[in-house]
Amino acid sequence: MNGESPETTPVSEENTDRLIKEIREAFTSSEENQKKIKKYASGDWLIRESERQERVFIILEGEVALYKTTDDGQRLQVDSLSSGDMMGLLSYFARNRNFVGGRCQNEVTAIRLTWEEFDHYNYADPIGGALLMLIRDNMAQRYRRMVGVQLKMATLNATLAKERNELRDTIIELEQTRNRLVNQERLAILGQLIAGLAHEINNPAAAMLRSTDYLRESLEHLFAMLKDKDLTIIRETGPAFWEEGLRDGNHPAREQLDKNREQWEKLFPDLPRSLYRRLSFLPESTRDHLRENKLIQKSFRKAKTMADKADFLEEVILPFETAHHVRTVSIAGDRIRKLIAGLKNYSRPGQMKNAPVDLRQGIEDTLLILSNRLKEVFVHLEAPEKLEVPGNAGELNQVWTNIMVNACDSMEDHGRLDIKLAKTEDDQVKVTFEDTGPGLPQGILDKLFKPNFTTKNQSRSFGLGLGLSISKDIVEKHNGQIYAENRTSGGARFVILLPLR
Repeated sequence: MNGESPETTPVSEENTDRLIKEIREAFTSSEENQKKIKKYASGDWLIRESERQERVFIILEGEVALYKTTDDGQRLQVDSLSSGDMMGLLSYFARNRNFVGGRCQNEVTAIRLTWEEFDHYNYADPIGGALLMLIRDNMAQRYRRMVGVQLKMATLNATLAKERNELRDTIIELEQTRNRLVNQERLAILGQLIAGLAHEINNPAAAMLRSTDYLRESLEHLFAMLKDKDLTIIRETGPAFWEEGLRDGNHPAREQLDKNREQWEKLFPDLPRSLYRRLSFLPESTRDHLRENKLIQKSFRKAKTMADKADFLEEVILPFETAHHVRTVSIAGDRIRKLIAGLKNYSRPGQMKNAPVDLRQGIEDTLLILSNRLKEVFVHLEAPEKLEVPGNAGELNQVWTNIMVNACDSMEDHGRLDIKLAKTEDDQVKVTFEDTGPGLPQGILDKLFKPNFTTKNQSRSFGLGLGLSISKDIVEKHNGQIYAENRTSGGARFVILLPLR
């Protein structure tokens, strides 16, 4: 034994087996001691946690599992005992209740001793010496198991820390990948919309160019009048016609233009067709003013030739036409400003997660961006003046776009789209989109928000085929919900719920 005394002999299975054999022989040597040897069936509880049983068990055969109950009521196995192990030692030495419970895993044979009996046998020959050595072996084994558990826990903690760091890196990478997908989808949407946006910007820009040309001609004519003409008529009628020109914003329909031309031909016959065309755009109030103003009527009759009469009327309506062109430039410029502002708001990069987002403004910006596709769609928006939720405006705008584009596709760009925003009783905002399309086939409702699922053909595909999947991801990122259903009256309904706080 390399000079080691029996008291310091390392714990071994052979040593434990020898001690158990000695103890078994001692307890089977007399009828009185043999009564202490008990047999238990699988599933029997030898000791129960937190109970005071005042017994010590020496396991001769079989296995016993030790259980401990956690604070939340879960029962966990913390150790396993077999031949040579002693159970109840902690309660015996501390003189308190059982710290754990012990349940038989199979048939178990054990020596059961009360604390008083255990005290007696510790000093009895020949059992006492073997019991003390077995106690020492049990304590040593349990200490070794505790140290082993600590080492395993340290290794496990190191492994968990490594995996946690890897998981954190993976989550960051997934978030970056998700953001790239969202941005790619947004760019794909903008790519699809760019032609329509160009058309929407080109129309007011062209109107501005036309109106500036007309303004140049009108101002040149006005300066000539200031130099060569009698300005009595202009001084009397000009301010009123100027105000009417600034107020007038709607071009009459073709049928109305024809009716207006007929009335002008009756009021001022034999004028050039080009002048009748200009006069037909004047509103009814201006026409009544021309007809009822005695100075205008008198001056018109005094004109000697039809050319003079035409020149006279052109000079009279000049303030109206000039003001009308000024208004057209203002409206066209404002339209371009709104388109650019809407595009800027729509496509701006991510912001703070909990920044206040005006939902109505976001939907109005999206409607502006989609105006070219919505030309033949009647859109009705019902919303409070301002309704804010915490989130990212650019990402939520992408949700509105995906749903509106899907509605346009299903209705083939003709129909009605109703959008409603309302606050619910549980402090949420409910955003509802309803279209008059054919609705959603029942078989796809459960697949609608899955990645790469689409019902569009190749020619009408939009974005990357991730629109509704990304929309669901964005809504859930904002702690909200999104679902789709069919309306009883026909068409599809998409509902988004977002928390106000």
